[in-house]
Amino acid sequence: LSDAEEATEEATEEVMPSDKMELSQRLAVEELITTEASYVHNLQLCVSDIRAHLQKKQLPELDLEGLFSNTDDILHMSQRFLKGLEDTAGRGQEQLLSISKCCSPEPSTTSGLLSPPNTPREAAAGQEGSPAHQP
Repeated sequence: LSDAEEATEEATEEVMPSDKMELSQRLAVEELITTEASYVHNLQLCVSDIRAHLQKKQLPELDLEGLFSNTDDILHMSQRFLKGLEDTAGRGQEQLLSISKCCSPEPSTTSGLLSPPNTPREAAAGQEGSPAHQP
């Protein structure tokens, strides 16, 4: 384990269970923000430096418009998302809980609505109210 990981484990072990969960959530949000900031930085490099370099090369077989067709939009959205994360994390514990709930690996109540039924019976159960499936 790295020094930072050991320090985190030690800090986690020394706190009460609710504080432990709060610390875990705070660390998860910090990691999310750090990861998103890194992604935005790398995307900025692609949009500015790499695209500009390829444009200077003027390679006829390279479709730069197709290759970079939506990177500007993705960069803009990612920058807004990062700013929202940073603003929310700066507001305190209540907002951290909101972020952690949104990013939680636990299944949400809507997850079943988004996935197709596994069996014909599940499919039929989802269509019970339709006239075609009335007994």
